[in-house]
Amino acid sequence: MGTALGYAEEALGADHPVVVEAQGAQEAFSQALKVADSEKADSVKAMQRLFAARAQARQAYVAARQFVDAALSLDADASIRQLMPAITTMYDSRTLADAALADPASPVASDVVVNDGPSADPAPVVEPVDA
Repeated sequence: MGTALGYAEEALGADHPVVVEAQGAQEAFSQALKVADSEKADSVKAMQRLFAARAQARQAYVAARQFVDAALSLDADASIRQLMPAITTMYDSRTLADAALADPASPVASDVVVNDGPSADPAPVVEPVDA
């Protein structure tokens, strides 16, 4: 479009009304492209946050399932406190990851997530229970 404007300026002159109108249209088009690019970048960042939240939710679900499975495997006389060190370790590691994801300057937060397909290790589907 810039090349066409250059030819029009040479042929008609820079002050010709058609050339002036075309330059205005090109400026408006350039601004619209910049806005669209900015919106697309915002959309990509939002999707990255969504995928990070989905991964955290999945991790929390898996941890909860492991805790429930471990609690169910305890003997009637055993204390649930046996599970607490493992839970504390899982929680501490998760809060460190949360802090890294919350900091927009961290390399983890700025990574682009491109895999939105099903995970390699699918979580079991939990069906609702009718009461």
